[in-house]
Amino acid sequence: MTQALPAGVVLTNLTYDNSKHQIWLSGEARDTKTVGRLLKNFEDSPSFKRTVLIEARKAVIQGVQKVVFKITFNLT
Repeated sequence: MTQALPAGVVLTNLTYDNSKHQIWLSGEARDTKTVGRLLKNFEDSPSFKRTVLIEARKAVIQGVQKVVFKITFNLT
């Protein structure tokens, strides 16, 4: 999973549902393009399937403009 993270992404929460083999990620990225790269990396990986962007919104964190996101996907 760490290989799929582009520079500028910080994960803030990871939850795994063992019965559904589903991962929920929350994090911060420097911009929407970085979130898009993250989604593409997950979609292109043979280890993950059904990647869904739940939320991506701009936020100011410690005086810096960022994008806060939530993503879910399943393990193959």
